[in-house]
Amino acid sequence: MGPGAYARKDQLSHRFLSQELEQLGTLANLFPAMFMGIAAFLLNVVIGRLVAMQREQIATLKAFGYSNLAVLWHYLKMVSVIAGLGILSGIALGVWLGQALSGIYTDFYHFPYLKFSLQPATVMEAALASLLAAGRGRCSRYGAPPPCGRRRRCARSRLPLSRDLGGENWASSAGCRSPRA
Repeated sequence: MGPGAYARKDQLSHRFLSQELEQLGTLANLFPAMFMGIAAFLLNVVIGRLVAMQREQIATLKAFGYSNLAVLWHYLKMVSVIAGLGILSGIALGVWLGQALSGIYTDFYHFPYLKFSLQPATVMEAALASLLAAGRGRCSRYGAPPPCGRRRRCARSRLPLSRDLGGENWASSAGCRSPRA
Protein backbone atom coordinates (compact mmCIF):
# COMPACT_ATOMS: atom_id res chain seq x y z
CA MET A 1 0.00 0.00 0.00
CA GLY A 2 1.20 3.40 -0.90
CA PRO A 3 1.01 6.54 1.22
CA GLY A 4 -2.52 7.81 1.71
CA ALA A 5 -4.15 4.53 0.74
CA TYR A 6 -6.81 2.99 2.95
CA ALA A 7 -6.96 -0.69 3.75
CA ARG A 8 -10.07 -2.51 2.60
CA LYS A 9 -11.28 -2.99 6.19
CA ASP A 10 -11.20 0.80 6.68
CA GLN A 11 -13.26 1.65 3.61
CA LEU A 12 -16.84 2.61 4.33
CA SER A 13 -18.27 0.74 1.33
CA HIS A 14 -16.53 -2.49 2.34
CA ARG A 15 -17.81 -2.21 5.91
CA PHE A 16 -21.33 -1.49 4.67
CA LEU A 17 -21.30 -4.47 2.30
CA SER A 18 -19.77 -6.79 4.92
CA GLN A 19 -22.42 -5.86 7.46
CA GLU A 20 -25.17 -6.31 4.87
CA LEU A 21 -23.94 -9.79 3.97
CA GLU A 22 -23.58 -10.68 7.66
CA GLN A 23 -27.19 -9.64 8.30
CA LEU A 24 -28.29 -11.65 5.27
CA GLY A 25 -26.47 -14.70 6.68
CA THR A 26 -28.22 -14.27 10.03
CA LEU A 27 -31.63 -14.00 8.36
CA ALA A 28 -30.83 -17.03 6.20
CA ASN A 29 -30.39 -19.07 9.38
CA LEU A 30 -33.22 -17.55 11.42
CA PHE A 31 -36.16 -17.46 8.99
CA PRO A 32 -36.08 -21.09 7.83
CA ALA A 33 -35.90 -22.30 11.43
CA MET A 34 -38.87 -20.14 12.45
CA PHE A 35 -40.87 -21.11 9.36
CA MET A 36 -40.16 -24.81 9.84
CA GLY A 37 -41.13 -24.60 13.52
CA ILE A 38 -44.45 -22.96 12.70
CA ALA A 39 -45.13 -25.43 9.88
CA ALA A 40 -44.33 -28.39 12.16
CA PHE A 41 -46.66 -27.00 14.82
CA LEU A 42 -49.52 -26.55 12.35
CA LEU A 43 -48.98 -30.01 10.91
CA ASN A 44 -48.95 -31.42 14.43
CA VAL A 45 -52.28 -29.75 15.19
CA VAL A 46 -53.91 -30.94 11.96
CA ILE A 47 -52.68 -34.53 12.29
CA GLY A 48 -53.61 -34.53 15.99
CA ARG A 49 -57.17 -33.54 15.15
CA LEU A 50 -57.31 -36.08 12.35
CA VAL A 51 -56.15 -38.86 14.67
CA ALA A 52 -58.64 -37.75 17.32
CA MET A 53 -61.47 -37.83 14.78
CA GLN A 54 -60.41 -41.26 13.52
CA ARG A 55 -59.94 -42.83 16.94
CA GLU A 56 -62.83 -45.27 16.36
CA GLN A 57 -61.39 -46.39 13.02
CA ILE A 58 -57.99 -46.91 14.65
CA ALA A 59 -59.63 -49.02 17.35
CA THR A 60 -61.41 -51.07 14.69
CA LEU A 61 -58.16 -51.66 12.81
CA LYS A 62 -56.47 -52.74 16.03
CA ALA A 63 -59.37 -55.07 16.79
CA PHE A 64 -58.91 -56.67 13.37
CA GLY A 65 -55.30 -57.38 14.26
CA TYR A 66 -53.37 -54.50 12.74
CA SER A 67 -50.29 -53.72 14.80
CA ASN A 68 -49.49 -50.34 16.27
CA LEU A 69 -46.64 -50.09 13.80
CA ALA A 70 -48.95 -50.66 10.81
CA VAL A 71 -51.33 -47.91 11.92
CA LEU A 72 -48.43 -45.60 12.72
CA TRP A 73 -46.91 -46.30 9.29
CA HIS A 74 -50.17 -45.20 7.63
CA TYR A 75 -50.09 -41.82 9.37
CA LEU A 76 -46.34 -41.39 8.78
CA LYS A 77 -46.87 -41.94 5.05
CA MET A 78 -49.57 -39.27 5.03
CA VAL A 79 -47.34 -36.84 6.93
CA SER A 80 -44.41 -37.55 4.62
CA VAL A 81 -46.55 -36.74 1.56
CA ILE A 82 -47.53 -33.41 3.13
CA ALA A 83 -43.92 -32.68 4.10
CA GLY A 84 -42.73 -33.72 0.63
CA LEU A 85 -45.07 -31.23 -1.02
CA GLY A 86 -43.77 -28.57 1.35
CA ILE A 87 -40.16 -29.50 0.55
CA LEU A 88 -40.71 -29.31 -3.21
CA SER A 89 -42.56 -26.01 -3.05
CA GLY A 90 -39.94 -24.64 -0.62
CA ILE A 91 -37.09 -25.57 -2.97
CA ALA A 92 -38.84 -23.97 -5.95
CA LEU A 93 -39.66 -20.80 -4.02
CA GLY A 94 -36.16 -20.66 -2.51
CA VAL A 95 -34.46 -20.93 -5.92
CA TRP A 96 -36.71 -18.24 -7.37
CA LEU A 97 -36.16 -15.86 -4.44
CA GLY A 98 -32.41 -16.60 -4.34
CA GLN A 99 -32.01 -15.73 -8.01
CA ALA A 100 -34.08 -12.58 -7.57
CA LEU A 101 -32.06 -11.48 -4.53
CA SER A 102 -28.73 -12.09 -6.26
CA GLY A 103 -30.01 -9.98 -9.17
CA ILE A 104 -30.95 -7.18 -6.80
CA TYR A 105 -27.52 -7.27 -5.15
CA THR A 106 -25.79 -7.33 -8.55
CA ASP A 107 -27.70 -4.26 -9.71
CA PHE A 108 -27.49 -2.30 -6.44
CA TYR A 109 -23.80 -2.88 -5.65
CA HIS A 110 -22.71 -3.00 -9.32
CA PHE A 111 -21.06 -6.38 -9.00
CA PRO A 112 -19.68 -7.67 -12.29
CA TYR A 113 -21.42 -10.98 -11.56
CA LEU A 114 -23.09 -12.67 -8.63
CA LYS A 115 -24.23 -16.18 -9.40
CA PHE A 116 -26.84 -17.94 -7.29
CA SER A 117 -26.05 -21.59 -6.62
CA LEU A 118 -28.11 -24.16 -4.79
CA GLN A 119 -25.99 -26.60 -2.81
CA PRO A 120 -27.33 -30.19 -2.86
CA ALA A 121 -26.06 -30.78 0.70
CA THR A 122 -28.13 -27.85 1.95
CA VAL A 123 -31.24 -29.18 0.19
CA MET A 124 -30.72 -32.65 1.68
CA GLU A 125 -30.20 -31.26 5.20
CA ALA A 126 -33.33 -29.12 4.93
CA ALA A 127 -35.40 -32.00 3.55
CA LEU A 128 -34.24 -34.34 6.30
CA ALA A 129 -34.94 -31.74 8.99
CA SER A 130 -38.41 -31.14 7.53
CA LEU A 131 -39.28 -34.83 7.45
CA LEU A 132 -38.03 -35.33 11.01
CA ALA A 133 -39.96 -32.32 12.27
CA ALA A 134 -43.12 -33.46 10.51
CA GLY A 135 -42.92 -37.07 11.69
CA ARG A 136 -42.17 -36.20 15.27
CA GLY A 137 -45.63 -34.83 16.02
CA ARG A 138 -48.78 -36.58 17.15
CA CYS A 139 -48.19 -39.64 15.00
CA SER A 140 -45.87 -41.04 17.62
CA ARG A 141 -48.57 -40.97 20.27
CA TYR A 142 -51.68 -41.76 18.25
CA GLY A 143 -52.71 -44.60 20.55
CA ALA A 144 -52.95 -42.51 23.70
CA PRO A 145 -56.44 -42.30 25.17
CA PRO A 146 -58.25 -39.01 24.85
CA PRO A 147 -57.80 -36.64 27.77
CA CYS A 148 -60.52 -36.72 30.41
CA GLY A 149 -62.12 -33.36 30.79
CA ARG A 150 -63.70 -32.22 34.01
CA ARG A 151 -67.42 -31.77 33.84
CA ARG A 152 -68.57 -28.22 34.23
CA ARG A 153 -71.60 -26.17 33.56
CA CYS A 154 -71.69 -24.74 30.08
CA ALA A 155 -71.82 -20.96 29.61
CA ARG A 156 -75.22 -21.27 27.92
CA SER A 157 -76.76 -22.65 31.10
CA ARG A 158 -75.92 -19.49 33.01
CA LEU A 159 -78.17 -17.39 30.80
CA PRO A 160 -81.54 -16.46 32.35
CA LEU A 161 -83.68 -18.24 29.72
CA SER A 162 -81.52 -21.37 29.43
CA ARG A 163 -83.68 -23.43 31.80
CA ASP A 164 -86.72 -22.64 29.65
CA LEU A 165 -84.85 -23.64 26.46
CA GLY A 166 -83.69 -27.06 27.53
CA GLY A 167 -82.65 -27.14 31.15
CA GLU A 168 -79.20 -27.65 32.57
CA ASN A 169 -76.41 -27.95 30.06
CA TRP A 170 -73.36 -29.83 31.26
CA ALA A 171 -70.32 -30.28 29.09
CA SER A 172 -66.74 -31.37 29.32
CA SER A 173 -64.04 -28.77 29.59
CA ALA A 174 -63.05 -29.50 25.97
CA GLY A 175 -66.23 -28.06 24.50
CA CYS A 176 -69.65 -26.68 25.21
CA ARG A 177 -71.85 -29.46 23.90
CA SER A 178 -74.72 -31.02 25.68
CA PRO A 179 -74.26 -34.74 26.37
CA ARG A 180 -77.74 -35.31 24.94
CA ALA A 181 -76.68 -33.99 21.52
